[in-house]
Amino acid sequence: MILANLLFKSSTSFNVINAYCGMEALNIAKRFRGELGIIILDVMLPDINGFEVYNLLKKDEYLVKVPVLFQSGLDIANENYKFFFKDDNVGIIHKPYKQMELLDAIKKLMFPKI
Repeated sequence: MILANLLFKSSTSFNVINAYCGMEALNIAKRFRGELGIIILDVMLPDINGFEVYNLLKKDEYLVKVPVLFQSGLDIANENYKFFFKDDNVGIIHKPYKQMELLDAIKKLMFPKI
């Protein structure tokens, strides 16, 4: 199921902007600076991977504080990737996941003190 469908079918008021590759995601993020509540990245993308997108996002002073949720069917919570998850603004959700798991992961990153 497409991520946007999970969010549109939920009882939330999220507005979803889709990107089909890493470079498109970067361009969209820059275009909507200051308006993004969270960025959800797949690890495997057609051009550059989600970790490369993350590194480029963090170089932008306006996007550095936007939470990032990685989604993947890979085991990316292992030692090779642990440095990404030291940041409190970064989370991971493993595929396949259910709608409520996704919403909980989003809320945890967007509203950490609630």
